[in-house]
Amino acid sequence: MTFPNSLNKITPSKSKDSRVAIVMRTKNRPLLLARAFASVLAQKYQNWHLYVVNDGGHRDDVEKLITKNESVFKGRLTVIHHEMSQGMEAASNSALKRSEGEFLIVHDDDDSWHPEFLEKTVGFLNDPQNSAFAAVITGVEQINEKIVGENIVEMDRTEFKLLDSEIDFSTLLSRNLFQPISLLIRKSVVSSVGEFNHQLPVLGDWDFNIRVLMFGDIGTIPERLAYYHVRRSEEESIYVNSVVAEVGSHHKYNVLYRNSNLRSALNTNPEMLGVVQALGWQIKEIASKLNREFEPLQAQVLNLNDQIDLLHARFLRLEEGMADTQYLLRKILAPARWVRNIFRSFRKMFAKFSKKP
Repeated sequence: MTFPNSLNKITPSKSKDSRVAIVMRTKNRPLLLARAFASVLAQKYQNWHLYVVNDGGHRDDVEKLITKNESVFKGRLTVIHHEMSQGMEAASNSALKRSEGEFLIVHDDDDSWHPEFLEKTVGFLNDPQNSAFAAVITGVEQINEKIVGENIVEMDRTEFKLLDSEIDFSTLLSRNLFQPISLLIRKSVVSSVGEFNHQLPVLGDWDFNIRVLMFGDIGTIPERLAYYHVRRSEEESIYVNSVVAEVGSHHKYNVLYRNSNLRSALNTNPEMLGVVQALGWQIKEIASKLNREFEPLQAQVLNLNDQIDLLHARFLRLEEGMADTQYLLRKILAPARWVRNIFRSFRKMFAKFSKKP
């Protein structure tokens, strides 16, 4: 069975060397940038070129790290300095315009990869059986950490999200499902999708992921080969993740972004206004009905919790009663034990004398 897939409308990449263009944005975080460099350099797959965009940060910090690692990069590094910060998506676009290769990925300066990440993702997209996929994503491990002085201290690790075997477009439309660090895209798809939306100070990766899926499906590799690092301490504001530090902006632009897309769709097809309103009303009614049906269930759960609390209190009282009973039994039986011990001693003495001739 054949399904429609707009990926066949894209002009295939002329490059056949499978080179990966890695886009890395940074600003005044040399401690994290050093780890990101190590993540790229540790890849088993070595056919890549790294494009670092210093978005308004201190030039010297970046240049020192580059000089330190110049011999191992072996000419596979391009650095772009912005005198003034232009924002994450504009920084990505600066690298995008310079990038060359068959594949592209955004590696933020605070994230990292398993050494086999590029090897397995490039291998997936190069497999003829996966030629219809526009991109591929791997599982993600979330690493919670904090900055202590000049050290990165790992606290714990969890699976970021359960990765489904397929990326569902309708689910992605409601919320972002994955981080840039886990997504390798065909460069021919990127050329058709266009630049990152520089008007979005946050959520630019969600917008870009949606546009990628409009051209073709995204394959999946369930292994957790990408590491999403999270820092929540507000004491080191430059190190806190944007999703934590700018939670208000995420909510604001989530609404504005969805409004913009709906407005554009309705301006193009104004006759769909009634359909959207009807669907919105139906969804609201279904949600209200579910809430009404949920209330009695919630009351039953609360009542059950109360019953459990009562049973627990009775169990504690029973335990206390048993302890008191055991104490009384010991007191009552103590004289009997004393008599038994005396009698046992007399029996031993009698047995000893009775054996004498």
